[in-house]
Amino acid sequence: MSKNIYQLRLLTRQRQRLQELKTQCTNQQHALQHSAISDLLITKQLTKLVDVYHQQLAALEIAMRQLIHQDPILNARVQRLIQVKGLGLLSVSVMIAETNGFEGFPNQRNLVSYAGYDVVENHGGARALRYSVRQNPHLQKG
Repeated sequence: MSKNIYQLRLLTRQRQRLQELKTQCTNQQHALQHSAISDLLITKQLTKLVDVYHQQLAALEIAMRQLIHQDPILNARVQRLIQVKGLGLLSVSVMIAETNGFEGFPNQRNLVSYAGYDVVENHGGARALRYSVRQNPHLQKG
């Protein structure tokens, strides 16, 4: 694994963690606003936390963009994948970081299976389709 892809993986995983924490705080804010009894101190603290998370997420996105633009090979891969409709910089960054730049995947089927998006048919009685349980959870969230 190259140093830049490893660093991109660290950045994308940190972004996912911060996004989850920000979502928790906004959910707490919403619950507190609609509760019978609210506390002004907690409301202010949650607002400040959401602002801090927002700033940290913006800083991480800037760091990801800089890292990608510094590496010409990585930049070429990202630019090629961004052209696909529905894929943005963050989604592509997560895909590349979690798959090691698609190294070690001889075909599309292996990549789809690794991501957990392959459909597995259950042959035991009823015909039930389900997604594979073998997956990379970071790719699922990206």
